Amino acid sequence: MNKKYTIITFGCRLNQAESRMMGENLIKLSLTQIKDFKKADLIILNTCTVTHKASREIRKEIRKIKRVNPKSFLIVTGCWLYKIRISGEKKDKDFLKLINLSLYKKDQKNLTKLVEKHFFKNKQVKSKRKIYQDKYYQSQKAIIKVQDGCNNFCTYCIVPFLRGRSQSRKIKKILKEIRDKQNQGIKEIILTGVDLADFKDGKNDLTYLIKEILNKTKIKKISFGSINLKILNQDFISLYKNMQNNKLSSHFHIPLQSGCDETLERMGRKYKVKDFIKKIKELNQKIPNFTFSTDLILGFPGETEKEFRKTYKIIKNLKKILKNNFIKIHLFRYSKRKGTRATKMENGKVWKNINDAVKKKRVKQLKKITPNF
Repeated sequence: MNKKYTIITFGCRLNQAESRMMGENLIKLSLTQIKDFKKADLIILNTCTVTHKASREIRKEIRKIKRVNPKSFLIVTGCWLYKIRISGEKKDKDFLKLINLSLYKKDQKNLTKLVEKHFFKNKQVKSKRKIYQDKYYQSQKAIIKVQDGCNNFCTYCIVPFLRGRSQSRKIKKILKEIRDKQNQGIKEIILTGVDLADFKDGKNDLTYLIKEILNKTKIKKISFGSINLKILNQDFISLYKNMQNNKLSSHFHIPLQSGCDETLERMGRKYKVKDFIKKIKELNQKIPNFTFSTDLILGFPGETEKEFRKTYKIIKNLKKILKNNFIKIHLFRYSKRKGTRATKMENGKVWKNINDAVKKKRVKQLKKITPNF
């Protein structure tokens, strides 16, 4: 009887891409992919820890898996696991006892060998290759990881400590993966990374990679994960002048995080609000059918009412400029992450703590002016 497996993914598109890559490794073994974790013999849980809420959801999921399917072999990977190794709290470390195999970042490429060793006890025979199907496959889409890690060290963010410094995949390997997806019937790829704009293969940047994909594959559409301002230069924008490049998505998710320069400076963000607005206006004018979405962090340490009002006004201004082209905003209440500069400054009372009631109030106020979101 064939063993069954499933992959449960929390968090960002980079996690989704890594889950797909792990799934494609697992199908080299005679495992049957299913969706229902209750019936799975092997479960991979790909985790997130970007906020306290995310960590809480992971602990809840582990408890649920072991309660409902106690005989399953549970593999845990992703940022929640990586955080435990660096600065994990006892309540997180206690959950390691429920995990059959901890899969750290460096081990993901050896997943099949580890599964054969620890799950199959070196007895499993390899089977015919099948197609791994995640939630994107049904829509003929695939998320392609092109970059990992981050050099920015925004003061609130734990990701650079968990995923390391920025590193990019080779263009040659990316093109091969895209052609493989194309042969599986995939029509749209979504390029993703922790800092997509920091992609670099030698002297070649993200714009060059996009040109290579356009010229050397037959993929129908190229979309982008979250992207920051630094790559959105004239060379990038010029890609949209050639109408054969209507394969390129005109939607951009560009995190603003705050509409106040003082807050952005404490966050370690490397731009001014006026430059952000100027770039959004330019993209709106030069890219056909441009649409925009963004992220905001509310209640960042030291965020005064005056600073919040600046963010409020900027969002109203962006709505006025873009109208229906401003399609979504993700509102996050600031979440303290151990080891970050923001947490140290807050704990040292250099930056004032913003209580949860104020954070909720600010989220509510912004939701009132963005009801269609």
